[in-house]
Amino acid sequence: MENEQIKNENNSSNITFGSIIRRERKKSGKSLKEIEKEMTVKVKKVKDGKEVIEEDALITASYLNRIENENRVNVSFNLVCLLIKKFNLDLIEVFKSFGYGDIIANNMKQNSIKQDDIETILKETNFEAPIIIDGKEEKKVLTNNEKDMIATILNDVFKYGISNEESIVYVLTKLLNDMDCYKKSRKRLADDLKKI
Repeated sequence: MENEQIKNENNSSNITFGSIIRRERKKSGKSLKEIEKEMTVKVKKVKDGKEVIEEDALITASYLNRIENENRVNVSFNLVCLLIKKFNLDLIEVFKSFGYGDIIANNMKQNSIKQDDIETILKETNFEAPIIIDGKEEKKVLTNNEKDMIATILNDVFKYGISNEESIVYVLTKLLNDMDCYKKSRKRLADDLKKI
């Protein structure tokens, strides 16, 4: 009972790794056998003194079925990583399913970037952004003015996220105007680059 309470505190969603895998496999419309086949690799082996190439399943349909049905809960880290990669799983959800969601949350806090940091990073980095020159999309470094515009647009997006019904029209109008200024700046840059 005590372990169950600890698990529930660390894993509020109570979703299991097996149910995540089942959900993603069904979403892909593939059978257990199809996943086994897709996760089969060719390996070199020595048989009777000769080197042969054989197929080796990284996971069998039977084993995958046991994971999905919670009959196999102690899945190796290597296999968990292979399944994360195969199904492009959300790491936070996977860690939560094993009761370790706090690891990711703590790591995210340590690696978090403040709003002011974004502006500094923008100003100190040569960001390349798409631009259309002679009908072809290319990448060109943002001008200092465009970097300021991007920072303003990001601030507008943040304000939109907390706006109420009374201010939403104002915030959206400002966001659209700022985006339009950025678009015009990219167009001017493209025109200037054509002249060179």
